[in-house]
Amino acid sequence: MILISPTTLATSTQNSSIIGPDGYQNSSIVGPDGYQNSSITGSYAYITSSDTYTVAIIDTLTDNVTNIVDTETFTNTDIRDGGDSPYGVAVTPDGTEVYVTNTNSGTVSVIDTVTNSVAAIVDVKGYARGIAVNPAGTKVYVASDFMDYDSERATHGIVSEIDTATKTVTATIKVGVNPYGVAVSPNGTEIYVVNRDSSTISIVDITTKKFKATIPVGNGDNYYPYSNEGPTGVAIAPDGKKLYVTRDVYGNAAVFVIDTATETITAIIKVGTEPNGIAISPDGTKVYVANSGSSTVSVIDTSTNNVTATVNVGKDPYGIAVTPDGTKVYTTNYWDNTVSVIDTSTNTVINTVNAGSRPYSFGQFIGPAPANWILPVANFSSNVTEGYVPFCVQFRDLSENATSVSWDFENDGVINSTDRNPIHKYIVPGNYTVNLTAINENGTNSTFATINALDKPVPVSHWEFHPEEPVSGDILYINGSAFPGNKVDVFATFEKTVPVSMGRYEYSLEDIVIPEGSNNSYKVEAQGAKNLNVRVKMILWVTKSSKASEDTATVSQSNVPPGSYKMRIDGNAGEGVSEVNLKVTASQEIKIDSNGNFNYSYNTTAIPPGVFMIKIGNVTKEITIKPEKIEQSAPALPVANFSSNITQGFAPITVQFTDLSKNVTEWNWNFEDGTNSTEQNPVHTYFEAGNYSVNLTTINQNGTDSKLAKILVQKIM
Repeated sequence: MILISPTTLATSTQNSSIIGPDGYQNSSIVGPDGYQNSSITGSYAYITSSDTYTVAIIDTLTDNVTNIVDTETFTNTDIRDGGDSPYGVAVTPDGTEVYVTNTNSGTVSVIDTVTNSVAAIVDVKGYARGIAVNPAGTKVYVASDFMDYDSERATHGIVSEIDTATKTVTATIKVGVNPYGVAVSPNGTEIYVVNRDSSTISIVDITTKKFKATIPVGNGDNYYPYSNEGPTGVAIAPDGKKLYVTRDVYGNAAVFVIDTATETITAIIKVGTEPNGIAISPDGTKVYVANSGSSTVSVIDTSTNNVTATVNVGKDPYGIAVTPDGTKVYTTNYWDNTVSVIDTSTNTVINTVNAGSRPYSFGQFIGPAPANWILPVANFSSNVTEGYVPFCVQFRDLSENATSVSWDFENDGVINSTDRNPIHKYIVPGNYTVNLTAINENGTNSTFATINALDKPVPVSHWEFHPEEPVSGDILYINGSAFPGNKVDVFATFEKTVPVSMGRYEYSLEDIVIPEGSNNSYKVEAQGAKNLNVRVKMILWVTKSSKASEDTATVSQSNVPPGSYKMRIDGNAGEGVSEVNLKVTASQEIKIDSNGNFNYSYNTTAIPPGVFMIKIGNVTKEITIKPEKIEQSAPALPVANFSSNITQGFAPITVQFTDLSKNVTEWNWNFEDGTNSTEQNPVHTYFEAGNYSVNLTTINQNGTDSKLAKILVQKIM
C-alpha cells in the first residue's frame, strides 16, 4: 500500500512545483520561456530492515544510503521472540517525521528526519502492520491484528489513531480480521483498511471514529494462517474516486479496482504472482504492483486497466513507492536484501541499492525533504546571449547555497562542465538552451537561459550541381562563386518519416561519407519522440542520447573526422504517436579560392530517395534523388493463419494455438484478456468467462498481416 504526499519547500523567486491542498503535486508553473525553472522537492526513501531493526535512508536524487536509524524499542511488550521487526512506513506530508510499525512489539517508532533519530515510541498493541498518515499530517492510522495462539489464527483487527502532535493513541476502531494495508482518502474523511483473513475492505468514518461499511474482495474467507491468498495492499487515486487492492486469490493474482462512490468492484486486473505492495503515480495515470512471487513489478494504465509493462526486479519485492515527481519507483526486495530503482519513463531498473537485511517498507516509505532544510537556488548570467559562430560565451554562477554546480550548454542531458564560471565556445549555429543545476546535500535546483548562435551570412553569387537528375548513390558535383578568400558553410538536410512499432522507432544509415574539410558536424532531430539515441560507427560505436523537449529530441556533434560511417537512430516514441519524423543535417566549411570560385562534392549513398536540401551560404536548393534503377520482384508479404485445439469450453480452459502462417519472422498474439504472446505456437489459459477474439499479427520486413478467431469460455453454473 503506497500513498505519496509531496510538500512545498522553501524556494526563491524562480518558478517551482506547486503542491495542491490535497497534498498531491497538481501542476507546475512554467516560465515565459516555456521551461519549468525549478525542481527542488528532494525526496527520501525509508527502508525498514526486519532483521536488524533499523531504517536505512536513501536519497532518491543519488540513490545513496545517507543514514541508518536504529528503531529497536527494547520494550517488554514483544509479542514473540525476534525483536521489533519493523514493517510499515508512513511519512508526514511535510517530511519532518516518519512513522514505523514494529510488528513484534506492537509499537510505532517516530523518527525525526532532521536529527534522524527516534523521537517517540507509541504503543498500539497487537501485531502492528499497515500504516498511513492523513493529508493534513495531523493523524496517523495503524492496522493491528490479534492472534489465538492455540489455533494460530488471527481473531480480530483494529485501527489505532495516533495524534501526531501528542504522539498518543486517541481512538481505536474495530475492523476485519488480520488487517494489512491502510489508505486515507485525499479529503481526509475516510480510512480504507484491507483485511487479509476476512477478504474485505473496512471503511471507517474519520469524523465519527466509527466503522462505516465493508467491501468484499475476492471469493470467501482465507482459512489458512500466514498464507498469501488474502488481500494485502491498497492505494487510492489522487482524486479519491478509485481504490486499487492487491490479492492472490488461490493462485490467481490480481488487482481489484473499486469505485469509492458506489463501493463496488469495477475491474479485476491480472498481475504477477503474490502481489503485495501497490502504488499510484502522482498524476494518477499509472499503478505499480510489487509481485513477491514472480519477482516483478506490474505497470497498469489506469485509463484502460491494462498491464502495459512487467519489470523484473530483485527477489520477493514487497513494498513499493513512487517519488513525488513520478520519475522513479522503488521496490524493497525481501530475499535479496536490496532496493530496485525503476525509471518510469523506460520501465527499466536503473539502480540497485543495498539497504539492510530483509527489507519490508510496506506503505508510504518515500517522502519529501523537510521544509526547513536549506536548498540550493540556481542562478547565472552570461556576457552575451547571441553571436555569430564561432564565438565564446562567459558564464558566471550566481547560485545560492550550492556546494557544486553542473552545466549543460546544449540541453541534451550531457554535463559539459562543473566549473563555477566556465567559458563555452559555440561552433554550430542553433538556438541553445543552457541548463545550470545547483547542488547541495539537501537537493538540487535548475534554471535555464537561451543562447542564439547565428550563422554568419556569406554572400554566394550562385552555385550549380550535376548530374541534374541524380540517382541514389550518385556523387553530386557542385561548383559556384562567392567573395574570394572567404569561407562558406554547406548544409545538407533530408527528412524521413519512420513508423512506430510497440512504442519505439528506429532507422539506419549506411555508407555515410564525410569528405575532407573543416568544422564537420551533424545534427539529428526526432519530432514526436520521447527520447533519441544516435549511434555512430567508424571503427567503434559511439552513442549520444537526449530526452525530448516539447516532443522533439535533438542530438548534435561537432568536429567529426572525415571518413566512412554507419549511423543507427532509435528511441521511444511519444504517447499515441504512430510515426516519428527524423531530420538529419550534415554541415561542413569550404574555402573560396582567390578567384572567387569553389568546388564541392557530396555522396548521396546514405540519403533515401526523395527531396533533400543543400544550403551553401545564403542560397538554398531542393534536389530530388531518384531510386536506383534496379528491377526487383514484389516483396513477399506475410500471410497470417492459425488453428486451435478447441474453440470453446468451461473456465478455466487451456488452448493450444498452432501457427499456420507463411513468410513470417515475428508473431504477436493478443488473447483479448489483457495478455499477449510473441511465441509461434503459444499455450494460453482463460480463467474468466467470455467470448474472446484472438488476434494473430504476423510480421516480416515487408509488412504485417492479421487473422482473428473466436474462443468461447463459459462459466460453470
